[in-house]
Amino acid sequence: MTLKVVKASAHGLGFLYPPEPEFDSSAEAPAWVVEAWEWILREVAGLPRKTPSWFDLPAMMRFTITTPQVLKVLQARQRELPYRDRTKSFNFIMSPILDDLCGHPIGTDSNRFMLIAPFTSDPSRWYAMLYVNVHDGKEYSLGRPGTRLNFEAEPKTYGDVLNQYGRHPEAKSLAPDGNTCTPQTQGLLRRTPVMADSVRYIGKEADRRWEQGEDISMLDPFVLEYRPNETAKLVTDPVLQRRACEISIRALAKAAGVSDKTVKAARKGQRLRKSTAEKLSKILRPL
Repeated sequence: MTLKVVKASAHGLGFLYPPEPEFDSSAEAPAWVVEAWEWILREVAGLPRKTPSWFDLPAMMRFTITTPQVLKVLQARQRELPYRDRTKSFNFIMSPILDDLCGHPIGTDSNRFMLIAPFTSDPSRWYAMLYVNVHDGKEYSLGRPGTRLNFEAEPKTYGDVLNQYGRHPEAKSLAPDGNTCTPQTQGLLRRTPVMADSVRYIGKEADRRWEQGEDISMLDPFVLEYRPNETAKLVTDPVLQRRACEISIRALAKAAGVSDKTVKAARKGQRLRKSTAEKLSKILRPL
C-alpha cells in the first residue's frame, strides 16, 4: 500500500530551521515537513516506514540578531577577526532546542541558559560547532543524545520533536466523550465551552514578531495589559516641557532626584507619572 501526502501543514513545525533545503511543490510545503507527515501517518495506518535521514540532527531555530546583548556575546570571541568577518546586527544566528530534562550542562542555571552560534545551513556542522550562552558568554559544545558528557549541552533532535508532535494532546478541544484530550485521544473532537469570570483589557493577542521575521525576542513572550485608571497616573505638561528645556539635563535630574532619561522625556513632552512631574515642577518653580 502506498501513501502520498497531498497537502502538508507546517503548523507547529514551522519554527524549526529546515534540515533539508528542498521544497515539495506538489504538497506546497518544505520537503522535510512532507516527509515528517508521511512518517507520522504511516505509523497510524500501520504501514512500514523509513526513518528520515535528518532524524538525529539537533533541532535548530534560526533568528536574526536584534538585541545588543546577543551581538555582544558573539563579537566577544571574534575580536581577532577582520571587521568584515565579524557577526553584525541583523545577521542570522542558530539556536538549538535543548532537552527539557537533561539538556543543560552540570552546574548551569536552566533559567539562564540559551545557546547561540553564527548561522550555517550545513547540518553536518551543527554538532561540531561551539555555542555561546547569551547570559554569561561562556562557550559550550553539543553532545549527542546518550553519549554526551556532563559539561556538554544535549539538544532535542528533529526525531524527538516529531515523536512529541504526533502525541501532543489538543488543548483547544475536548475528547469525543467530553473529557480533556490526552495523547491517546482519537475521533471527532468536541467544542470546548468557555465561561468568562472577569474582564481584562490586553493588547492584540497575535504577536506581530512571529509574522515579521525570525526575531530572538520571540522567546521572551510579553502581553500588554491595560489596568483600570492606569493612564490617570500619567500626565503631560506643556509648561513643564518648556521650562525643562531651560536648564541642563544633568543639573535638573540631580536636583529632582530623577534619571537623565526622565528629564529627556519631559523635554520631549512625553507622559510622566504625576509624582515625577511634581518633582520636576518643584525644582523648576523658583527659576
